[in-house]
Amino acid sequence: MTDAHEPDPTWETVVRAALDDPIPSDVLQRSLELWELTSLDAELAELLAEESSDAEMAGVRSATLQVTAFTFVAGDVTIEVEWDGATLAGQLFPSTAAEIELHAVDGASVSATANSVGTFELTPPRTGTWCLVVVRRPDGSVRTPWFTL
Repeated sequence: MTDAHEPDPTWETVVRAALDDPIPSDVLQRSLELWELTSLDAELAELLAEESSDAEMAGVRSATLQVTAFTFVAGDVTIEVEWDGATLAGQLFPSTAAEIELHAVDGASVSATANSVGTFELTPPRTGTWCLVVVRRPDGSVRTPWFTL
């Protein structure tokens, strides 16, 4: 006497279809990039201030420059950035050289190196929702919450 059961052809079809259905490459890439962000050993910075202002441009008749400033704090690290619509300029306090990464929600990223006084500039390819990751060695890294440029 055998306990062998005949396989259910419907179930077998469902299982075979699931195994033969590949994950779309863009979904796989995005999930890997998101995993990298969540697996960073980074301290999450808190947004302390966001300010917008229209600054008069010196020597230019009736021209203004829209500037948005953000201040993030995580422990003893402060990150100040200003967005003028094209460039994200920033400074780290305390002043230190560091790798700076700007990540978009769609997986795009740009990077720069902060100099010894902690200043850096990034030029994102477009506006949208971004987060900054400051990679400092050997004392770890800091990640800002998502913000809109």
